[in-house]
Amino acid sequence: SERNSSYFLEELIVKVAERISIDALAANFTIEKISERRMVLEEEVLEDEKERIWEEAFVKADAFFEPAPSIGIEYVVLSVEKREENIPIGVEASSPGFAVMFVMMGVCFAGVAMVQERHNKTLARLLTTPTEKFFIISGKMLGFFLVGFIQFMILILFGQLVLKVNWGNLPLGVLLLVVSYVLSVTGLGTLLSVVVRTSAQAGAFAVLISMVTSMLGGAWWPIEIVPKFMQTIARFTPQYWAINGFNKIITRGFGITEILPNFYVLLAISGISLLLAIRFFKFE
Repeated sequence: SERNSSYFLEELIVKVAERISIDALAANFTIEKISERRMVLEEEVLEDEKERIWEEAFVKADAFFEPAPSIGIEYVVLSVEKREENIPIGVEASSPGFAVMFVMMGVCFAGVAMVQERHNKTLARLLTTPTEKFFIISGKMLGFFLVGFIQFMILILFGQLVLKVNWGNLPLGVLLLVVSYVLSVTGLGTLLSVVVRTSAQAGAFAVLISMVTSMLGGAWWPIEIVPKFMQTIARFTPQYWAINGFNKIITRGFGITEILPNFYVLLAISGISLLLAIRFFKFE
């Protein structure tokens, strides 16, 4: 029957595979013993000689099997490259995640000062100067950027020195991601300070936006474990692009070329936020 034929074929393949395995073990054992003897004589076995001896030992070992198999099998050893999706775990995952969350929250809270300046009429006094809105907002952003950058560097140093966090072997790549991410959240923080009306609103939105986008962007848990639709939503947050870039360096050992898309996206978020902030900026 078909079932019996299938069983017979399976058993035949197993027997042939066992025969090949035994022949290979015998050949490996022969190479090992010859190498040990040559080592005593302080002689080296060349690779070409090893290959020839291995083949001869394989053939001689196979000759002990009688009768010869009814079928022949040609085989080659294939090298299969398995693509693994490394999911970051431990402090290597949590340290970058919480760093991007706290930096965004800190920069957004720094934007509260800009709201207070607007209510104190400090910004209104700038009307008496010929300074353009672009330079006014850019100057504010520079201050926010320095706050976020220093905060991020402190968190990285604390993680490395105290928690022994491995930030990878690409300092330049980490620096590019830190700069571009801080620029992106600086732009968002500036935009927030422009559109809200009171300091209380700015503080509330700073916490809400930072927590929600960090959760969606993969700061609290690996983004790889969430459903596909949430992974799609995460791409609209700067945290996703920063954490994804850090994971490429820390977990996967990628280089500068692989993190450039993350770098460009974060710069684009910064530029768009700046343009929107200029568009909605009002002195009063």
